[in-house]
Amino acid sequence: MAVVDFKKAAGSALRRRRNEAYDEEDAREELYGGAPEEDTGEDLSESGVKRRRFVLLMRLLLAAAVIGVIAVFFIQRQSVRNYTAYEIRDSVPVSFPESSRLLDLGGKILTCSRDGASLIDSSGKAQWNITYEMQSPMVVTSGDSVAIADEGGSVIHVMNVGGSVGTINTNMPISTIAVAENGSVAAVLEDTSVSWVYLYDSAGKTVAYIKRSMDQSGYPLAAALSPDGRLLALSQLSVDGADIKTSIAFYNFGAVGQNAVENCVSGYDYRNEVIPFVRFLNREISVAVSDSRIAFFNGADIPKSQADTFFSTRLSGVYTNEDFCALLFPDTTGNDRYELQFFNTAGRQIGTLTFSMDYTSIRLDGDRAIITDGQRCLIASVNGDVRFDGTFTESAALIIPTSTANKFLLVTKDAIETAYLR
Repeated sequence: MAVVDFKKAAGSALRRRRNEAYDEEDAREELYGGAPEEDTGEDLSESGVKRRRFVLLMRLLLAAAVIGVIAVFFIQRQSVRNYTAYEIRDSVPVSFPESSRLLDLGGKILTCSRDGASLIDSSGKAQWNITYEMQSPMVVTSGDSVAIADEGGSVIHVMNVGGSVGTINTNMPISTIAVAENGSVAAVLEDTSVSWVYLYDSAGKTVAYIKRSMDQSGYPLAAALSPDGRLLALSQLSVDGADIKTSIAFYNFGAVGQNAVENCVSGYDYRNEVIPFVRFLNREISVAVSDSRIAFFNGADIPKSQADTFFSTRLSGVYTNEDFCALLFPDTTGNDRYELQFFNTAGRQIGTLTFSMDYTSIRLDGDRAIITDGQRCLIASVNGDVRFDGTFTESAALIIPTSTANKFLLVTKDAIETAYLR
């Protein structure tokens, strides 16, 4: 077998190239009667300039890649680190009405009551404020968008972190609303003997509407919109003989759904099940939950059934973000009070967490769950590992995660505190 010495071959080629260069210089000296001009070491030709720019670009890209790797390393290290204490590094005095509801909207604090809604940032500075009069406000959020409507009323207020997007007048009583990240809104409206499902764009213009009745298509129980507002998921309850049936239908109001009847591109029936929960985790994945199953669907244009998991224990709650879904059950082992089961977007259960605290809030943030009763806070990864279990000095009505893994905003009754876990 022939063996090539690449180092030796490269050296020979380099020597030949140098000898050729020397011969060219001698010839040039004989031809012009003198020595060639001094070589400054800079290639000022167009190809030389391009080559230097390319080398500089490669160096910059390499430096950026190194910095990125280091940043990812420290971020991941922070996300898997266990914490035992916390410290408050900043506190801003604020005042919230006692009857108001506090929500996280794009990292800012959304305050909702029967009289109006407002948004303030972490420094307590007001971003916007709207007034209304509602008896039973329904508030739904998605990304940086929020929609507020009075149950049984006929007006929907749509806002985002930048301010008011618009107001929608439905002219019929509102039963259910859903909002997309882009500000699109779906509303289930009640008529005398039928229900209507209206889809509005962010400007309040009617995009489409669907008529529903109990004896034909079914009564709408729940609705959800994809982040771009193009897909609508609708859970519909009907009676089939002596049995009940829930149908999950997907409507595409983009180009793909134009040739489908009523824009319905896919649908699935579930006999003897009531499904009051549907949600899009992201642009491609959606879930539906009944009292005995969680169903996952995959598809940005035509959602298809992907995975089903059945359970017999009484379901206490459903929590989602763009990457995970969590189901809360009573703990059947007797060791704790609750069991939180985590599922990924493929519909596979990836972790379980048991706990006993009387929670007032559970939310998913990235790959972790934040559970609190206001005073005590439990943070665990989706594989069930506890990262922090501690008690705050002041009771927090709202805990807002930040882009820094160990930094949180604690919203108490009279202050916004910046807390760092350590």
